Amino acid sequence: MGERPQDDARSHSCSIYRRLMLTFIATSILYVCGFVFLYGVIRLAVRHALEDIEVRRVQAQRAEEMAMARDRAMLRDHGFLTNG
Repeated sequence: MGERPQDDARSHSCSIYRRLMLTFIATSILYVCGFVFLYGVIRLAVRHALEDIEVRRVQAQRAEEMAMARDRAMLRDHGFLTNG
């Protein structure tokens, strides 16, 4: 007629075990997704940093070339400044 006390305890124990396993699996999945997300963010940041470095290198090179051209033009126009 009625349930035995052992069956009630066993189903409660099984319920706790299932809940614990579900929590463990969910935590594991979230950790893995978090690390993948973090890897992607770091990779994106490094890529943007390398692009910025390349742009600044090109700008510095262009500024140096413009300075050399400006110096040549100034010396050509004002040759008396060269003591030559």
